[in-house]
Amino acid sequence: MTGRQLFEQYQTHSGIWDEMCQDSNIRAQYSKIFGDISELPVELLLQKDKQAGELFMNQGITFTVYSDEAGIEKIFPFDIIPRILTSAE
Repeated sequence: MTGRQLFEQYQTHSGIWDEMCQDSNIRAQYSKIFGDISELPVELLLQKDKQAGELFMNQGITFTVYSDEAGIEKIFPFDIIPRILTSAE
């Protein structure tokens, strides 16, 4: 499966903000990255996401929720697809 096939399954919802999509269309500022990601195998995207998580953990980009009984370090939430903001936004 490629990124394009993954995006075909993606659903937007009316009234909910989506950085990449507006009215089921890709926002202009995302067109280049959408095109690039669409050609990649999903397995590679998953590998890159895992690699980013491991790098965050190894570099100490983590936090601990002290009220959590597990008491383990967690990485900061991270998305390998960047959030692109226009100057107007």
